[in-house]
Amino acid sequence: MKEIPDIASLISARFNYVFVDEAQDTDKRQFELLRKVFSNSDSIIQRIGDNDQSIFNFESSDELTWDVDDEHIKICDTKRLSPKISEAASSFSITDHKLVSRSQVDIDPVIIVFDDEHIDKVLPQFAELINRHNLYLENNPIFKAIGNIGKINDYHTIPSYVDSHAVNPPELTVGDNIRDKLSNNSCEITPCFINNIYWNLLVQYLDEIGIKNEEKKFTTRTLIHYLKVNNKVLLDELKLNSFNIVEEFFDETDLNLHLEKSLQSLAEFIGFKYKKGILITVVSNYRIPKSKNEPNKIS
Repeated sequence: MKEIPDIASLISARFNYVFVDEAQDTDKRQFELLRKVFSNSDSIIQRIGDNDQSIFNFESSDELTWDVDDEHIKICDTKRLSPKISEAASSFSITDHKLVSRSQVDIDPVIIVFDDEHIDKVLPQFAELINRHNLYLENNPIFKAIGNIGKINDYHTIPSYVDSHAVNPPELTVGDNIRDKLSNNSCEITPCFINNIYWNLLVQYLDEIGIKNEEKKFTTRTLIHYLKVNNKVLLDELKLNSFNIVEEFFDETDLNLHLEKSLQSLAEFIGFKYKKGILITVVSNYRIPKSKNEPNKIS
């Protein structure tokens, strides 16, 4: 905007209304940017938020992160909380905001206290509370246990409570041939799965030798698009090589030969020197995405 001041009017002209959701988590720099873009326009800006729900204000728990205009509309109704929880939550408001609930559920708030040894009993206890208070008889009885991290680490995350929710990292299987990678993994082996691995290996080879697409790394999508635009015949050849890997999976043939053919053709078209040793390294180091507790399957 400093270099091209007119860009503000060009942007603002596109929008009659601008809605800023979660305004309490919008910082001063972001508000200032919005002001510069829309202050001299006919656009109507509506900010929506709740300072009591700010998640980015860690420096001071009693300091407002969003200066609400004098002319504002206050929404007190809550569809999320029961009357008793609304009353309790209002006591902690830094804006003296009183929540009003129309819910007919009138049970006392419950905090489940547990130690690591009994963490696996938290969700069953949550379900027991739902059952005890007949909450499943309410309209639209949908209950959700929510967490924000699905990966295992040193802190409490979703897998701490539910083992089956663990998001496993990609697995490194032994072997320098694509057949070894496909045979020794825990995923279901389908033609689609084989095709995905095939294209992943091609783009990883290109990345290994520094071949880029307009200064960016190739992805499967961008490589296919690049070939579709620039060399449809080569794209069809690469697709045929992927199909041949599927067809010969149970044979004794060296499946890497199809990868080699594809890379040799790419080398001739794009302009690089194919090296078999690099392909072996790429295949050896390739990690196949790991499924959750799924045995080997062939379909």
